[in-house]
Amino acid sequence: MTLSELKKLLKKLSFIRPGGTDEEHRAAKEIKKLCEAMGSEVKEERFPITVPENSTASITFGSGSIDCEPYFDFGNGTVTGELYILHKRSDDYYKGCKDKIVLLDGAISRSTYEKLYENGAKAFISFFGSVNERTKDIFSRRRRFIWDKELMPAVCIHAKDAARLCTYRGKTVTLSNEFQAKASYGINLTTEVKGEIDEEVIVCAHYDSTSNSKGVFDNLSGTLALIHILEELKEEKPFRGLRLLWTSCEELGLVGAHHYCKEHKCELGKTALCINLDMLGAAIGSFTSFSSVNEDTQGLLTDFAKNHSFPNESRLGIRSSDSTVFTSHSVPTVSFARYAPTGIATVHTVRDKLDAVDPATLLNDMEYVSSFTRFALSKDFPKQGEIDEKIKEDTEKYFLNKIMP
Repeated sequence: MTLSELKKLLKKLSFIRPGGTDEEHRAAKEIKKLCEAMGSEVKEERFPITVPENSTASITFGSGSIDCEPYFDFGNGTVTGELYILHKRSDDYYKGCKDKIVLLDGAISRSTYEKLYENGAKAFISFFGSVNERTKDIFSRRRRFIWDKELMPAVCIHAKDAARLCTYRGKTVTLSNEFQAKASYGINLTTEVKGEIDEEVIVCAHYDSTSNSKGVFDNLSGTLALIHILEELKEEKPFRGLRLLWTSCEELGLVGAHHYCKEHKCELGKTALCINLDMLGAAIGSFTSFSSVNEDTQGLLTDFAKNHSFPNESRLGIRSSDSTVFTSHSVPTVSFARYAPTGIATVHTVRDKLDAVDPATLLNDMEYVSSFTRFALSKDFPKQGEIDEKIKEDTEKYFLNKIMP
């Protein structure tokens, strides 16, 4: 792929494409078209998912109101109660939640929700962002943990509005969260290059975005890297087979990756390595490779980068990305990203747009991961050892009580 071709594709595909929406389905068609233009057959695998429809959310207090977004899959309805600030997620503060509408920072976890429920909270408000941001950028969130009891209404607001709302603590506020669940579907896409033996290497990237972001950095960059790898390797006769996988609905809880691993469970045993590409080409940022296997694989990543004179930081650990799903299925997995500093290419916001990615840097990253993929497909690539116990523990903790589609 040339630099000019890459720029055209970045521009063409930089649109908001939340999982399960018509826009994500449009992106799938474009990816499929690009692969088929190279003579590669693309398989579609659809899976059911629900998306919010006709969603409304509001917070009113006195004569004031605050812009907010729904917390999808929580309770529908309107509640009125005294505003309570959860300063810290500790038992001492949870005790004050009874019959209150609770303001807390960040995303909700099952353990936090359990404490709110046990202590009698009526509803909760999560806030995100920073008071130093020029604009207010919020988007609707989704519950991703198991809970079979009553679900209270919840909304998301920006930190600027949270600071304003704090002045109303101890006073009465009204919170409303109304939504309908619409049946839809996600689409995973795969294409293959056959190898000499039955083993294969999976290279994956998600192509959806959040509902408020064009997702150029996260993860149109990885999406196009797979196109580049296909273009580079489709005519080769590798020792191991290559399977390219574009996953759907990653931003909704790694849903596409879960579906793929569930449907292809019998085939995962022949996977020599899974390579996950999520966030490449940041205009400013350092390239990082993750071994979710063991120290030997981490050393392999370090040595490969050194031999290719490619600046790289190698880490041992898991990522909050599709790679962790494959790790949970005992597949040796590595992940590549170019992490941007705070304020540059901020993910899940309106700032993740075309200027978040530098095309020349992205092309350089794409060529590097293509070279690593070629190495992984070769006879010289060593068999990966057992997954480190700490990696297994961290993976289990990551998915503890999460909904597993």
